[in-house]
Amino acid sequence: SFLPPAQQKHGRAPVYLTLPGGGWHSTSHTAMLGFSRLSIDKLRKRGWAVATASYRVTPHATIDEIISDCMDAGRYLRRFARELGIDPHRIFTSGHSAGGHLALMLSHAPHADFAADSPFDAVADDFTVVGCAPMSPPTVLYADETGYCPVNFDFDRLFKGGVYDLAAAHRASPIDYISSASVPTLLFCGTHDTLVYPDNSTLFCERSRKLGAPCELIRSQTGGHCFESMV
Repeated sequence: SFLPPAQQKHGRAPVYLTLPGGGWHSTSHTAMLGFSRLSIDKLRKRGWAVATASYRVTPHATIDEIISDCMDAGRYLRRFARELGIDPHRIFTSGHSAGGHLALMLSHAPHADFAADSPFDAVADDFTVVGCAPMSPPTVLYADETGYCPVNFDFDRLFKGGVYDLAAAHRASPIDYISSASVPTLLFCGTHDTLVYPDNSTLFCERSRKLGAPCELIRSQTGGHCFESMV
């Protein structure tokens, strides 16, 4: 879906690209528009365009293909930037849960590394994400040296043949792409999220700061996965 600015305030509008969650096994771009309605209304009044995208889901696609689909959303905006009246070098991403993970991948991972089945040529990879604000995002898809993984579900179904692949898990983990050149990132998490543990956001923010990347974290005290009160 694409929503033009409610008021024209820029020669070419910056874009807010928000990606829906659903555990990588379901997705609804219309539901995401409703979830972010207040933010979307304010941004459009300030001259922003808003876009959201669907993507293939498990078990019909691997995590690599799902990420590639979201990269294609950026490629689409780049390819049709003139027709849409947008600036493809002023894209801001967001998303909730799995959508937050995908927003981080879109913001931090090299676009050209995820082009499975893409209908776009390499020129379309020339789009720029300037900031990211994911909500309750998984950022680590593998366990640390102690065996701890900060999520409350397994990832097997994300990989080819439904078999866990450690190398592919690293490739799909946003935390592995942080560098001093990373875009500014603002993470949101609930302190009582029992599905995607808040450690995901904490670890991402700590690593970002260690490497000199701009990152801030806002915690919803006693908030759950959707920031609902858990006490």
